[in-house]
Amino acid sequence: MPSITKTLHFLSSALVTSISVGVLGYCMSTQWAETTMECTRSGDRFTNGSALITWKLFVGDLIRDFCPLFGKTEKFEACLSVLVLILFAVNLRVTRMAEKLVKISTGNTPADLRNESTEMMLGYYLVILYTVLSLVAIAVIYIYDQAAYTHRREQQRPTEDAPKEIMMY
Repeated sequence: MPSITKTLHFLSSALVTSISVGVLGYCMSTQWAETTMECTRSGDRFTNGSALITWKLFVGDLIRDFCPLFGKTEKFEACLSVLVLILFAVNLRVTRMAEKLVKISTGNTPADLRNESTEMMLGYYLVILYTVLSLVAIAVIYIYDQAAYTHRREQQRPTEDAPKEIMMY
């Protein structure tokens, strides 16, 4: 029959793992980031258009309003995994991937883009939470294993603390 300590370690590890799987399932279904920018024909000062890019795990939506033509909704796909979580943030923040995507979608009409802003959404941060919860589950299992190993070692050498007279017999 398992001890109470063993049962508590197992249940806490199972609970943390269950929560992390739920978090992963939810974060895979929500938006990861949203990029907005103002759009105008090349050389004009008057900004009359905008572009909104919604980034999800496998799909992105590009919605253009007068950028530089009449509005249009386009879809594009990208396969992202948890291993490229940092690259996703770097691509959105450091490179001009969103601006290049909007310029490519305008076709042959040149456009100037201004006031770009990117906001990381809940789904992105939940993947980080999933990673932390998975590491906590691994830590709980390691702590239990270390405690069990220590207990076994103590049971194997009960004579270390015994008086010398008992050891002679």
